Amino acid sequence: MAEVAGLVIGAISMVTLWNTCVQAFDTVASGRNYGYDYEVLRVKLEVERIRLLAWGEAVGLASVQKETTDPSKAIDTRLNRAEMRDTVLRLLGCIQHVFEDTQALQRKYGLKQESLLGGGGSQIHLALPSSETQQVLALVFKRAYSNLQRSANEYQQSTPLRLKTMWAISDKAKFIHFVAEIRGFNDSLVHLFPDMVTKTNNTLREDIDSSEEIRGLQLLQQASSEDHEEISETASERLNHLGATMASLLDDQKTETASEAPLPLVPVKQAQATAQKGANPLPKEGDANTPVQTYKETELEKELDKMEAFCDEKSRGALTCSVFSADWSARWTASVYWQGSDRAWIRSFGDDYKGFVPSVHTAFDLYRKRKYITKSRQSEYESSTDEDYVLLDVEADPRYDNLRPGTVTIEGYGLDCWEYEELHGKSHDKTIIVSTGPLPDLPAKKLLRRIDELQKMTSKSLGWDPQQDADDLAEFAGDGNWYFDGYSRDGFLIFSNFYSLLNRRPIFTEWFTTSSVSLAIHKDPNEIWYFLWQVILGRELARRLERFPDASVSGFTLHILSTLIVSDLWINNVKFVLVDEKEAKKAKKKEDAEAKKKESEPMSQNPSEGSSATVKEGSETAKKTWKFWKKGSSAKKQEVSKFKPTGSGKKDKAKDADIKSWDEAWDPTNKTLQIHSLVHERQVEGLLRFAETMKWPYMNEIRDYAENVYANLHAGTTIPIDLYDWIFGIVLPGKWMAYKIVAALVLCTPSLTKEVGTAKYFDMGLSLPKQAYWRSRTVLGRVLGCLPGVKFLCGWIGPCPPLTDGPYHKYIRIKPRKVAPPKQNNRTIRIGGPGPDEGEESIRIQPDEDIQQWMTEIKDKSRWSIPEPPVRQMTTCTLEGIRVKKQPLDTSLVDNQSDMSAEEIEDEIQYRASLVFKIDNEEPVTYTLYTNPLFVTAPSCIEGPHQVHLRELPKFQRNVWNVENLKEVDSSEFEDNGVMIINATGKGAEAVARAWCSERGKSAIVRANGGACFSCAYHVASGKGLGTNVLIWVSSS
Repeated sequence: MAEVAGLVIGAISMVTLWNTCVQAFDTVASGRNYGYDYEVLRVKLEVERIRLLAWGEAVGLASVQKETTDPSKAIDTRLNRAEMRDTVLRLLGCIQHVFEDTQALQRKYGLKQESLLGGGGSQIHLALPSSETQQVLALVFKRAYSNLQRSANEYQQSTPLRLKTMWAISDKAKFIHFVAEIRGFNDSLVHLFPDMVTKTNNTLREDIDSSEEIRGLQLLQQASSEDHEEISETASERLNHLGATMASLLDDQKTETASEAPLPLVPVKQAQATAQKGANPLPKEGDANTPVQTYKETELEKELDKMEAFCDEKSRGALTCSVFSADWSARWTASVYWQGSDRAWIRSFGDDYKGFVPSVHTAFDLYRKRKYITKSRQSEYESSTDEDYVLLDVEADPRYDNLRPGTVTIEGYGLDCWEYEELHGKSHDKTIIVSTGPLPDLPAKKLLRRIDELQKMTSKSLGWDPQQDADDLAEFAGDGNWYFDGYSRDGFLIFSNFYSLLNRRPIFTEWFTTSSVSLAIHKDPNEIWYFLWQVILGRELARRLERFPDASVSGFTLHILSTLIVSDLWINNVKFVLVDEKEAKKAKKKEDAEAKKKESEPMSQNPSEGSSATVKEGSETAKKTWKFWKKGSSAKKQEVSKFKPTGSGKKDKAKDADIKSWDEAWDPTNKTLQIHSLVHERQVEGLLRFAETMKWPYMNEIRDYAENVYANLHAGTTIPIDLYDWIFGIVLPGKWMAYKIVAALVLCTPSLTKEVGTAKYFDMGLSLPKQAYWRSRTVLGRVLGCLPGVKFLCGWIGPCPPLTDGPYHKYIRIKPRKVAPPKQNNRTIRIGGPGPDEGEESIRIQPDEDIQQWMTEIKDKSRWSIPEPPVRQMTTCTLEGIRVKKQPLDTSLVDNQSDMSAEEIEDEIQYRASLVFKIDNEEPVTYTLYTNPLFVTAPSCIEGPHQVHLRELPKFQRNVWNVENLKEVDSSEFEDNGVMIINATGKGAEAVARAWCSERGKSAIVRANGGACFSCAYHVASGKGLGTNVLIWVSSS
């Protein structure tokens, strides 16, 4: 009984919240001027309501009436599952929150309260006002609006939205963000049920195809052209059928003005009366007599508009930051834009200002992740894809690192917040669809043949022969219940099929859980075939994602992303060659004779997994693999039953004969399979470029070895697995690539190989007698990144000064704690609004202040001034020493210490770092690096420096500290006094400021040469921006 009651309560909650959401759209009118542009914007929003209504009908929420005793039986059965129900409730809750967040509606989304509807106050009782937008669309989507009518009659009086503020569109550009936000939540709801995508689209298509409302179709076609191409195309086809086009609508708009064609609003008294009588608030078909009242601005509002325009002009080109997170996801995003800047300019040139680090060599491209799901068009506003909600590694994102070593971009700050939420925030349930159907029986020759075919294909070859494409896919995925029509807009279900198959574990490897792709496929003779099968499916998926942009279905996981990356690397960087064994033996004898003449010693390896296995081309491992296939085994796990694919239709016999012939050409029986790197020269060149940039002290040694490593491999020399990964370019981006490039650097330096080997952890730095190298995301990398001569490349900071007292020739792991991002209400970063430094110093109107006097003061140009940045200091700060101290072994390892070798124990030891500075002639001061803060470099503003009102001016001057005073400062002296400004204009002072931040656990905004003006940098650090409340001011130039 308790379980049944729980289902009923859950269903009622979903139905009530869904009804609340569909009614919430009525709180938004078009705007004060009611011009055609505003009408189109309102239609864009109304389309999202129609999609939400259609979705509710598809999953059964719309069919639940208020008197229904057990709604759980009326809705889609999947909604009765706890994880699905919770996800739907969170998404609907997000939609409701967007409409109820009054601060965001005004500041972020460009809406203003409609004072017409407020009288003495702006709240009204809603009775579903009959706007022109609804009137014209109600005649197109009759079914959706019928559900809306019933929802209003049955649920409105019991929902919290029946008493709400009315909003008008005042900023078109910002309002597009509002529509995009709602559209994203709608997309997520729709794609929770992949089979509902087609059903929902068909419902909307049927309504459009049966409509004769030309004006509604014309508005719908234009409003949906960017975001919902299928709706726009259907409306266009219907208009053509009716003999109408967009031209007639556009011609009408040439002579129509805002005053001549206003969007009507229902007067307050009429709305209240209608609600009390329980009458139908929506117009009936053909009813053109709905009373309307045109909105007119008051004189006060006109004055406020002028004042707002004055302030906007003052802030033109100023930086504005936002940080966003949603309760239903761990994802955080941070962005920056310039006030008043054209969106096209930001798309074209904004990245140049934001400080993203470009790749300087093709081998270094491996450090960054490429995008696999793309958008079909460059719209004015960027929207997220399913791929954007999967975090592989923050370093892998091209937007993470800043050009200034040791710092990140504002976008990178959002990525770090996301990672922190993943590691330390609340858990978020994820529904993953996994296929359990039968799998095909795949001999080695088929796998090798298809790999060769895919290497010769491009995405453009997909779609010329849909039947052949379907047959190719069925051969390696199995027919089962797959839907192979991937060529129409309704064929996106095929992506769900791909995801459910590739998410099948342990058949397919999760590459993000291993440090070496090559090791994973060579340690077991059978793994190579499972690996090639996964590569084939990953490549087939990538081809379709490239050909069909905007692919969005649930199930895109970290597993899928890593498969796409590894498949892409293997197809582009590796080549198989089959060699007859007899010929191979002759060649081998010759190679052995030449190898004896060489004085080269095989190198051992100590990979991060602790294995000492090595990979040798043509080794016994490979031979065992070929013997494995002589026995006729298949490439699937033993516990999976055999399945012979039947294809998607009749096949051409001649084509079947060709395929059989191609398969035989790739039969590895009695042949040796050689693995060739297509990028070994590029990889060696990139390694040497890295060594030169980072001032590697063993350049001659590494050059001699690296230039010959691939030839030695072909001659039979065994090489370490990490070096093998690098030479073949099979490396995941981000921390994996950073790990591999330094591992390859050390392994190509014979004098270091035995003593140093490879690191066990990704975040280990390398200590040498004359210099050191630290990972860019570690505390030493971030603090020392500002030292002269130190550079950033591929996740590394160096060359840095050596440790004062060692140890040397060793990987070092520093132990700090991570600094949590600033939060409010345990969840949300402060975005805009009054920060802790405001109050009476804000330009906002104060309680009991006369509004006319306030407006006069704000518009007075003489009361605006450019705040003076910190005065340049002549202080000289010198780094005297870097010391590390061993920390006790982690408690989780103490009990197992007796079973560990001395080398294993040494690998687990972590160190605490401290920096010793001498400031002028004062006594040396030591900073202990207890935490690992973030340092964010803000981009430069435009048309700066920007002025501030005299009301705000005091806060820019009162909390400024010189570096020589930082050590003794008490937190009470700066934490409650607004943004702390550290004057780091002296020589070497920035390193002291960063070290202080690490000791005190404070992330900071860094302003260096060419950066933002003082006003903009201050606001980025304040509660209006990222909320770090610390600004390191390095230079005023």
